[in-house]
Amino acid sequence: MPHSAQKKSPKGFTLIEIIIVVLIVGLLGLFALNSMIRSQDQIKFIGATKDTAALISEVRSLALASKTITYNDKQEFPNKYGACITSNQITIFADHPDSTLNSYDTTGDDPDVLLKETYTLADEYEYITTPARSGEPCQLTLLYEPTNAKFSVKPPSTGDDPFDEKQYAMIEVKEIEGDRSKIIVLFRVSGNPEIFNTTDEI
Repeated sequence: MPHSAQKKSPKGFTLIEIIIVVLIVGLLGLFALNSMIRSQDQIKFIGATKDTAALISEVRSLALASKTITYNDKQEFPNKYGACITSNQITIFADHPDSTLNSYDTTGDDPDVLLKETYTLADEYEYITTPARSGEPCQLTLLYEPTNAKFSVKPPSTGDDPFDEKQYAMIEVKEIEGDRSKIIVLFRVSGNPEIFNTTDEI
């Protein structure tokens, strides 16, 4: 009588094979998570740069529109519109017609300021300005004249030309503990903010 053929049972996975698969899946998940976090950080940083440029564009648009602003129940035409940049804030403002901007301070309620709107950077970012004024509330003060939005920068206390040899002012938005950096450039001719990746592109 012939022997009946024995069926071989299917071979299962060994414990080592299962561990290797789990490790591979875990590593792929870790790489994907890290990439997603970096992508979100990049989006957040670009957003901060664009928000800063948009505020400067807003103050330039206000100057072009030259609308009156209600101040002490009266309609006033501002003398100048501007933006004050510190290491972590940008404040746009419109000053009172009699103001000379000599005492402008973003930390208090300046009676000469008709309009004030402040944007604060996230803690991990900072502004680095060129030209910069040391020892004053505003590292850099951008000014726009009503109607024509003629652009200027508040000169340093020495009275020198704040633009020096360059025909633009520059605001670098920088990651404090990282390598991300964007540059907002305001050319002397237009005062319109433009975003660049490096100074080599200017």
